[in-house]
Order: sequence, then structure tokens, then C-alpha cells
Amino acid sequence: MRNGNFGGLAVPKGTEEAVLIPVPWEVTVSDGEGTWEGPEAIRTASPQIEFWDPYRERAWTNVVMLDEDVTGVRQKGRVAREVARGVIAALEEGRAAVKAQVREVNDACEFMVEAVEAECARWLKKGKVVGVVGGDHSTALGLYRALAARGEAFGILHIDAHCDLRKAYEGFTYSHASVMYNAVKEKLAKTVTQVAVRDFCEEEVLFAKRHRIVQFTDRELTRRKATGET
Repeated sequence: MRNGNFGGLAVPKGTEEAVLIPVPWEVTVSDGEGTWEGPEAIRTASPQIEFWDPYRERAWTNVVMLDEDVTGVRQKGRVAREVARGVIAALEEGRAAVKAQVREVNDACEFMVEAVEAECARWLKKGKVVGVVGGDHSTALGLYRALAARGEAFGILHIDAHCDLRKAYEGFTYSHASVMYNAVKEKLAKTVTQVAVRDFCEEEVLFAKRHRIVQFTDRELTRRKATGET
């Protein structure tokens, strides 16, 4: 039932088991746009989800997604995206990016990461399972920081076509293509495991080896499947 709630669930306030924090953000995306619409698109489609969890052997019934802009980043992100477009266009045309514009984008992205971290920390303190719904990939860094601040070891399972291990891709410190780089450099997670990655550069390969990131590449998974390996 579509009633504006995640999954159509009517969850009494204070009984939430899991809290999803929407982050409508796409400031540094480098190929196509529209990720800022992701959270609401997921909320709209969520009534089609089955909530049975075979690991818990019961269904998740107390899951909520907060208001779309609970972190207060949407408008700042829309403004910063316009600036980022100019930076990216300059790079694509072989021109030097304006440093002041790059700095403006980085400041906006830092604001987003800190806002997400604060909102995640608030719910983690209440003992809730917390998830971030983006938005581009950079939105997850705030959650990683909030988890790390609690002093409990955790690992990151990163399922993606790209490694996201680029250092300040296109000059943007918090680029969508840099989120795993930032998580590793900040030593937020005990382990990082990447699955199905297929498109990456030498810089990322070397970084992954130096930091002992476990990678199951698309090529390797396809080879194993073809030869009958498990």
C-alpha cells in the first residue's frame, strides 16, 4: 500500500527498529544526473519489497524512512551542483578548473558528510539499525564516520562496478568516486571487501594492494562461474 511510508508500513513513533536516512545529493556525479531523486524513488517503490529476513527468521516490520531532507543538504547540494558542472566542463575541455569553485564544492560536500554523520549518530545512540539512502555514493561516508566513532569494529561490503578509490577525483575531496578511498584513509572500517568491480585505474589497483582491500572482480567472478568454481 502506498501511503507515503517506507514499505507502506505504519510504524508508531518510538518503535523503530531500523531507520533509513535519505540524502538527496548528486553534487560530484560525473556521468548523468538524477541521483538526488533516488531516495524518493526508493520510497515510492518500497511497498513492493518483501520484508522477510531469513537470517532472523522473521520479518522487518518497524522500518522507517525519515523525511526527504532531514539532513538539510538538498538546497546546498543543488547550488553546489551548478558550480561542479562548471568545474567538470573545464576539465573536459582541457582547461584548468577555477580553484575557488573547487573549494566551494568541497565545502558543500564536507557540510553534507558532517550532516549525515550527525543524523546517523543520533539514531545509532538510540540503538537503531541505521542506513543511508542516496544520492550518489559519497553520501555513505557520514554513516561510516558515525559507526567508527562508536568504537565498534565493522567491515564494509562494497558491491559496485567501480572501486571508488580515486583520490579527490576531478579535484573534489568528497567525490562519489572517492568514497572508499576516504573511508580507508580515515581508517573507519576494519576491512573493506569489494565485489563485482570491473572498471578501475592503476592508481586504484595499487591503493587496494597497499591497504589490503579484498577484491572479487567481475572478471574473476565470471571466470569462476564459467569453470564451475564456487
